[in-house]
Amino acid sequence: MRRRVLLAAVPALFAPAILRANEAPQAKRLSLRHVNTGARFNGIWHNGTAPDPVAMVELSGILADSARVLPLPFAPATLEILWRVASQTRLGPELTIHSGYRTPEINRAVNGAGDSQHLRAAALDVEVPTGRVPAVAEAALRLAAGGVGVYARRQFIHLDSGPVRHWRDDGVERAGPFRGTLRLDLGVQPGRLRAEDLTEAGRRLGLDRPVPLGNRVVLPFRL
Repeated sequence: MRRRVLLAAVPALFAPAILRANEAPQAKRLSLRHVNTGARFNGIWHNGTAPDPVAMVELSGILADSARVLPLPFAPATLEILWRVASQTRLGPELTIHSGYRTPEINRAVNGAGDSQHLRAAALDVEVPTGRVPAVAEAALRLAAGGVGVYARRQFIHLDSGPVRHWRDDGVERAGPFRGTLRLDLGVQPGRLRAEDLTEAGRRLGLDRPVPLGNRVVLPFRL
């Protein structure tokens, strides 16, 4: 009798796992508006397994910087980056897009880079309120999934699915994480630098452990 009770309980024990395995993947939604054309999209663009082909056709048209051009199929990888950043930072509910796909003519008119990912329909410039730029930029950089341009003064962030790199308003482009050393001449006698003071200074600056060298100090850093 005891054996029958135990056997009867087996399906109940595995039922939650079976249900979880059979659950449909979570659909991904986007709500966005292109400022140049006023075109909007609000709906499911990805069924949780693959991009929705009908939605991708619609989005490719909406994300073109002009309604008069024949759009290129927009890169799903870039939309995935946008969706993940917006979801993690709760940006929205409607995202404002300043630039998406550009023709060469449009790219020249806005002084875009000659090899811009916008030309490949693989980049988006999304509006971000000034106070939220740091948090949204950090979320995008953590993904390390493509290019991230931070334009704090103009209140938007560039996202693309090209090579991993990032830049800011100063126009300095950095190809992924950069490592180096910063040498400072402290103007003190050798042996007068205390390791604990240097370590604390480095921690506050977000640097790796400083290494004293005589009357100089080497501060390893990453950008």
